[in-house]
Amino acid sequence: MKAHTIISLICLFIIITFGSCIHIATGFIEPSARCIRGEIFDFETKKPLSDIEITTPKGDKTTYSDSVGFFHIHLNLNNDYSLLFNNTANNNYSPKDTVILNSLYQGEKIIIHLKQVEN
Repeated sequence: MKAHTIISLICLFIIITFGSCIHIATGFIEPSARCIRGEIFDFETKKPLSDIEITTPKGDKTTYSDSVGFFHIHLNLNNDYSLLFNNTANNNYSPKDTVILNSLYQGEKIIIHLKQVEN
């Protein structure tokens, strides 16, 4: 019984940690998609930023950062991934574009810092 509980807890941990980045189609993990996950922070204060739009240059995939600055986005497999970060809550942050190289990205969280626009 104790081994069953430990295995259940390990499975729960894996689902919580990686579940948001598993795209399941017909019961199998879809190999043609890549999940990019990360967090967005204010450059100066280091506080997490919510409601930041994360999109591809073509605009075909879009997501938003949550209340603690976390996001994940599923993209088609490619050599590199271009992502655009735009503030949708207000216009106090400059947009930022980032290229993530598939050959270097190992599934770790990317950290994005946005700077406030100077008036």
